This record gives sequence, C-alpha cells and structure tokens, in this order.
Amino acid sequence: MTKRTFIIGLLIALLTAVIAVIGLIIALSVQKAKYNELNAKYMEDEEYISAKNSRVFHYAGEKDRMTVELPGYGKVWVNACTDVPLNEADFDDFVMKDGHLRYMKDGEECSKVGIDISYHNGDIDWDRVKADGVDFAMLRAGYRGYETGNINGDDRFREYIDGASGAGIDVGVYFFS
Repeated sequence: MTKRTFIIGLLIALLTAVIAVIGLIIALSVQKAKYNELNAKYMEDEEYISAKNSRVFHYAGEKDRMTVELPGYGKVWVNACTDVPLNEADFDDFVMKDGHLRYMKDGEECSKVGIDISYHNGDIDWDRVKADGVDFAMLRAGYRGYETGNINGDDRFREYIDGASGAGIDVGVYFFS
C-alpha cells in the first residue's frame, strides 16, 4: 500500500466518522424539537399542581397525559390510566406522628404503617417492630434470579412470617421478579 493510498483511506474514514456524528446530532436535535413541541402543546392545556415531594403531579385536561420528574432523566411524559380513579388524598393531611408518616383526615388517622422485609434485612426483633408502631409487614416470599432466571424462595420467609404473626403484625406476601 502506498503512502497516498493510506492517506486517502484515512481521510475517507475520518469523513465517514464526521458524517455519522453530524447525523447523530441532527437526529438528537429532531428528537429534542419533537419533545419540546409536545411539551409546549400539553403545557398549554394542562394544569399542574405539584405535591410536596415535587415528583407527583395532578393533571386535568383532555390529553390524558402528564409529566413526571424522574431523577437523572428530567421531565417525562406518560399516558394517564384513565380507567383508574384520581387519588383524592390531600397532601397537606400527611403528618409525621411517632416517627412515621401518617395520613390524618379531620383529626382521625386513616393510614397504616408498613415495612417491606426480605432476607437482606437480617435478624428482626418483631416485638420491637410492633412497639415502634408498625401495623403490617410485606414479606418477600421469593424472587427470580438475574443470572439464571431460576425461581428462588427467600431463605428467611418462614422465620419472618412466624415472627411477624407472633408479634401481632399483619402480613402480606410478594414475589420479586
């Protein structure tokens, strides 16, 4: 291969890379323009009321779409589940009581305190958990393994369900997949 042929090949490779980068920039610009157009369109006819945690939004309007602020991603448009009734909870009625977030309506507590428990939580003093005001525990019965896809039981499930039940804590069960 001559020096001239090598240089021409190198220039063609560089030109191809530059064209690919320009194409990527154009594609991203088009996507951003489409997002901005959609965002402006929906923001005109939607009313947003931010909840205290600033990641929950109430929506109203014809589009049945809303935005959610996701850490690391920014605002994302999602379709609303129109067959699910709107949550009527008033976020001002959430209060801290005895170290737990509670929902109070007209001075009366309308919520329960629960915890999510799996093998990773280690040894648990269930009487102490009950004394701390926990009403229920959601216990992991098992999970599907990442590498093999095998179904596995939680090694401490029986211990946890016996302990929670024995302490008078209501239990629910889930399978992590």
